[in-house]
Amino acid sequence: MNRYNVKKINKARFSPPRPMNNYPEDSIQKMVVLFTDIVESTIYFKSHGNRAGREMLKIHQGLASKPIVESGGVFVKTLGDSVMAYFINPREAVKSAIKIQQKFKVYNEKKGKQNQIHIRIGIHFGEAIIEEKDIFGDAVNMAAKVVQVAEGDQIFISQELYDLVKDLSHELFQVVDVSNKKNPPKGLTIYRVLWQETIAFALTTNILLYLKPLLNLSKANYKEVWNSLLESKEDFWGDKIDKESILPDKDVILIVKEASFSLTVAKDVLAFLNKKIGKDYVPLPLPIQIIIDSGPYLSADKLAIEALEVNWDEIDPGEIYISASAYRFITAKHSFSTIPPFDGEQPQIFHKIILDEHHQKNKSTLFLYQTDLIQGDNPPCYYCGDRRHMPLHCPSKQLVEMTDALEKLGYLSLGEINRLFYNYLSGADTDHEAGLESEYNTRGSNVLAYYGFYELRLVFQLRFFRTTWTSNSENWEEFKENRVHEGRGGPVWLGLDCIRVSSLAQAEQLLKTSMEKYPEDYKVYCTMGFLYVEKNNFSEARAYFHKALDYSTTKPQRIFLLFLLSRLYDLNNDTREAEESIRRILFLHPHCPEALYQDIIFKFRKGLERETLPELIRFIKENPEYYVNALIDPELAPFNDIIHPELKKFFTQAKKEANEIVPRAQEELQRIKRIIDEKEKEVNQAQSILSKIGELSKTDSYLGYLDIAHYANSIISIANRSIKKRTKKIFEVQYELNHRCEEYLLFVSNFPYKDLISSNYKQLKLIQAKINTIKTMAKTPDIPDGLKKTFSHAEELIMDLDEIKLRLKRLENIRKIFYFLSKFLKKSLIFQLLNFVIGLILFPVVMHCLILVMPELNSHRDIWFYQKGFLIIGGISGLFLALFIATRDLEQK
Repeated sequence: MNRYNVKKINKARFSPPRPMNNYPEDSIQKMVVLFTDIVESTIYFKSHGNRAGREMLKIHQGLASKPIVESGGVFVKTLGDSVMAYFINPREAVKSAIKIQQKFKVYNEKKGKQNQIHIRIGIHFGEAIIEEKDIFGDAVNMAAKVVQVAEGDQIFISQELYDLVKDLSHELFQVVDVSNKKNPPKGLTIYRVLWQETIAFALTTNILLYLKPLLNLSKANYKEVWNSLLESKEDFWGDKIDKESILPDKDVILIVKEASFSLTVAKDVLAFLNKKIGKDYVPLPLPIQIIIDSGPYLSADKLAIEALEVNWDEIDPGEIYISASAYRFITAKHSFSTIPPFDGEQPQIFHKIILDEHHQKNKSTLFLYQTDLIQGDNPPCYYCGDRRHMPLHCPSKQLVEMTDALEKLGYLSLGEINRLFYNYLSGADTDHEAGLESEYNTRGSNVLAYYGFYELRLVFQLRFFRTTWTSNSENWEEFKENRVHEGRGGPVWLGLDCIRVSSLAQAEQLLKTSMEKYPEDYKVYCTMGFLYVEKNNFSEARAYFHKALDYSTTKPQRIFLLFLLSRLYDLNNDTREAEESIRRILFLHPHCPEALYQDIIFKFRKGLERETLPELIRFIKENPEYYVNALIDPELAPFNDIIHPELKKFFTQAKKEANEIVPRAQEELQRIKRIIDEKEKEVNQAQSILSKIGELSKTDSYLGYLDIAHYANSIISIANRSIKKRTKKIFEVQYELNHRCEEYLLFVSNFPYKDLISSNYKQLKLIQAKINTIKTMAKTPDIPDGLKKTFSHAEELIMDLDEIKLRLKRLENIRKIFYFLSKFLKKSLIFQLLNFVIGLILFPVVMHCLILVMPELNSHRDIWFYQKGFLIIGGISGLFLALFIATRDLEQK
């Protein structure tokens, strides 16, 4: 009795739609067909339900499909609870089956018995038909019969397959007695595959070599050379490969027999190209990209490179790149170094193989395409220097506005700059109308390389003249930055626009009319000069530029015209006059960067490299934006062997300084976060700047590193200013608190009623001690939360002193009341005593004397009448007088 309830697979579905004889021979192949089948699937559906059953089928498909693909098999389809696949390699089919059973064993160990999934596998070798991604025929039918005999967790194979794999070292094969099986297949000898549970198979990998010729970025004869290489391919890789594919764009994909063959073939191809076209590319790299990778790139004996992921923008021409997996295969027998060095823990996708001779020759070249930018058979274009066109057809004429592209390129890594110019030169998609709106939105955009090249000679171009058209500034920098559009127009402007669109006859007619109408306007003569540049008549152009110079009215206008004349002289090989024009510019404006840069180029051309190189270094230090000019300018290409090492030093130094100062800036930011409230403006400002540093650090660029250092210094400055400002504020608050405390203590010490004020005295002494603590804390602001706590304590002390102040005010009012009452009572008593003394003693004597003198006084009233009146009036007067004196003394005190 079988341990598992098994079912029969319907073999009719594997029969071909038409007889085998009706199929072409190439559609019938020898192959290994593999079936998996879930046992007891019907019981699983009944016990778990349809939803869980469908999920179980998905798990089955997922666990089975990956080992099939990894072993070079083709997953054909699912048939209910079965999976069908085929292989060309019999050994890989058996290994794949073992891997599948191992995966289900691991899965089942984590599940309860009721939730386990057990499968059986049957495999047969024979002929089958491949049609529309499906397979039919005898091999399929026989594999279906084999799988029906097997039980759960077993792998059965046919005699035909056994004959091909019986020498496998890790597997044992046991003949199966099928006589006791239900409906046993007739005429079949079946073997059971036994394997060690601990056996682990390495992934089935193929070594892939990919040769990608850069036919668009090359001399005219390169296509012929590459075609000749393909014609001689047998000499290069004929006996070293298992599979070859030549794509429509002439890319070559090879699967090599041995890992080391990939490196041999790649080196041979580079040597062949170097011999044929190497002299045309010195010091530039050969126009080919090469990668070596490993993976399951053969599926049923067919190339399957869908999983190959290569960012070709990161693969430098003329180099051999190798993946981490392929590196392990090849270095097992052959050692070599890579850039960067191979790191087993954090491998990159691809590493550049160091080819000693090749890298010795090119190690100092930072930019690879200087000469490619101006290749061609024409004389150099007046506007841009490119030899592929004449001025009449220069693309710079279509550029209307300034772009600052060179500065934006300065915020890209050297590798990215090279990739952008490669894409631009190779004809990759470039939207020249896209524009450059911001500093970072053009990363990876080929338009940046397009604009950057034409910006190298910006001062000689029509758009520069258009931009400065209305400027009357006496400052060259303001003249260049003119953005005023008012005043543009008129016949001269229309003439210039006609030149821009190459309508020379119409432009000439407009300009001749304008010369009669505006005989002293320098713009009309300058525009006429450009007209003759377009006609390639440099002598006439020079005459008109000189005339424009005579009528120029501002210093920047004269500088611009001298630049135009210098360019004419230079292209006419009149170096002396060209240099003289630049000297005249420097006389007018000694710090004009465009003139200083052009003067350096002239000195290099004269063979004064040793004297001029330090001058170029100083110039770039003072004008960092010219770093990219020196990097990509074709005029400096002959001197790359001495200029590029210096540019590399600039880059390395900028990166080093940035990397050294950023941690300090981060520490300063954390410091002010600890010291002051995170919601403060300075913290937000510093945090925003640090975010910019984070963005710039991703660019790995020269100007980026310079900005990082600048921004980091700004954070440090913000932190220092913020701490100084708050420390100063703390000392001011502390001084004010101390002053108030001493004032209140003085009041307390002079207060006459000690019992009423003793508690306030004690509190003031405590506050005075806290003020001294604040003073100590302010001197050590780096203590975590130091200034925060200091300000918090100060605010608490201010509140305490305000409360004491109110209490002291109340006590002072009480003191004033006591003082007033004591004064009033004292004075009242004195005045009343005086009143009584005078009224009772002196007044009778005085009245008696008066009566003696004037007897008539006694006739009307007795003396008591007068005495009583005096005492009443005197008493009231004494009270008012005491009140007055007490009030006066209170105010004075």
